[in-house]
Amino acid sequence: MHRIGRTGRAGASGKSVTFWNPDYDKECTPALIRIAKEAGQPVPEWLMKHAGAKVSKQWKVEDAAKLMAASASA
Repeated sequence: MHRIGRTGRAGASGKSVTFWNPDYDKECTPALIRIAKEAGQPVPEWLMKHAGAKVSKQWKVEDAAKLMAASASA
């Protein structure tokens, strides 16, 4: 998964794009969905189809939430 874009800097709004490849990124899908929902962003239906993907230890949803909270406070 790769995200492009710098958004929300200094109170400005903007857009970002996330590239998601089903051959490589299925394991991070639950975390990605949770992060998008918590940020108030829409989750595409095609991504929701992969919500039940097996999560690797690297992409535990709880860890992703901690990382999101840490980056929001930075």
